[in-house]
Amino acid sequence: MSLALSISPHGRLLALDAVSESALPAGFLCERVRRAFSEPQAHGLLQLGARELTSPLPAEFAWARDFACRYHHESGRGVSPEVELPCNERAVLARIGAKLTAIAIHSGRTFRIPKLPACHTQIRFHFDEPDRALKSLMGTHYILSYGEWTSELALSARF
Repeated sequence: MSLALSISPHGRLLALDAVSESALPAGFLCERVRRAFSEPQAHGLLQLGARELTSPLPAEFAWARDFACRYHHESGRGVSPEVELPCNERAVLARIGAKLTAIAIHSGRTFRIPKLPACHTQIRFHFDEPDRALKSLMGTHYILSYGEWTSELALSARF
């Protein structure tokens, strides 16, 4: 049986059996999506946004896939739903250099910014020492740790 998306009165996104021209036709793709939507709704969106990126989909499923792609983050090993990060907190950014011979450690404070239409962490970081941070940039992907871990990270980097 074909599938169509529906929103329940409580706002839950559902994939229901349907017979219409805009439905996802029966077949292997339909069964994968049906199984994902039988789990909590985040599984269905994750299926569309991570595993069905190149699958041909009817318009309503393509819209849901585009929505899922805008509201997730990538871990380098996969994709997971986007989360809201705590703001106005002390934090540390750290990155190990490509040859494992250097580490950049920067302390500062996190701030919320308006959501941008992009797939990346949506938070602003104000460096305690911005000039030092600019001189030691190692790329754009850093680990964000909440709390004051500068001395612990520096000590562990000696090993």
